[in-house]
Amino acid sequence: LAYSPVFLALFFMNIPAAQTLEIIALAFTTFMVVIPFVEGGWSYSTDVGLYTDEQIEDYYIDLGKGQQPTCSSASTYDIPYCNFSFKLSNYTLPGIVICIMALAIVIVSLFVSRSNRKAFVNKKIIEAFTKQKEESLMKQKEEYEDLIYS
Repeated sequence: LAYSPVFLALFFMNIPAAQTLEIIALAFTTFMVVIPFVEGGWSYSTDVGLYTDEQIEDYYIDLGKGQQPTCSSASTYDIPYCNFSFKLSNYTLPGIVICIMALAIVIVSLFVSRSNRKAFVNKKIIEAFTKQKEESLMKQKEEYEDLIYS
């Protein structure tokens, strides 16, 4: 979640949808595959999983310094709940947030790109009509002058 401002900057950049999709795909690959792989997030350090129950308990004890932690032996440590809570807050939630932000950015980019294309076409049509009207007025002026001088 610390990298959200990087993603959110794409909301305000006026770049085509294909480039936005490419940036999002590369960022998603980097944040969800490459960095966890390099940092050992995809390897199992124990037979139980990434962290043992004791490591998760220590995490919650460090998290709640000065107060009674919810996931400790003294507070009837509920292993399945604490494991679920730990995995949700540290693995699942950031992944879901990144996916939602990426999808929103791509959708907004598609809408902006479509509106920019429509504005470009409208601008070209208006320029063509303006040029046609100028030519028509010039021709009418020449005809009027020819009529006056004849």
